[in-house]
Amino acid sequence: MKCFTICVVMAAVIVVSAAFSDTCADLGLSHDEAETFMSGTLTGGRFEECSKHVDITVPVAEGVEDICSCFMDLSCSCPAIERYRQSCVANGFDVPRVSTDVCPIN
Repeated sequence: MKCFTICVVMAAVIVVSAAFSDTCADLGLSHDEAETFMSGTLTGGRFEECSKHVDITVPVAEGVEDICSCFMDLSCSCPAIERYRQSCVANGFDVPRVSTDVCPIN
């Protein structure tokens, strides 16, 4: 049973990752640029300490999907960034909201 649960979760992560990267490719956009932005945002500044303890894999993938779906408009990743911030807060990290100059729509 343990292997089954782990295998199903791992398969779901692979499928989700593939779906996110396809949006960028389908639109002829740079997956790497979006991923670099999301990874940098969620590991630096206000998120630096939290990212050492709370995994960024899913929020990065969600943010990449959002950015690519908006034709590389980085502000489209704000909902994914906010969800990660909420995860950090739920795990005991004091992370202030992202400022309106980064995410104009909160």
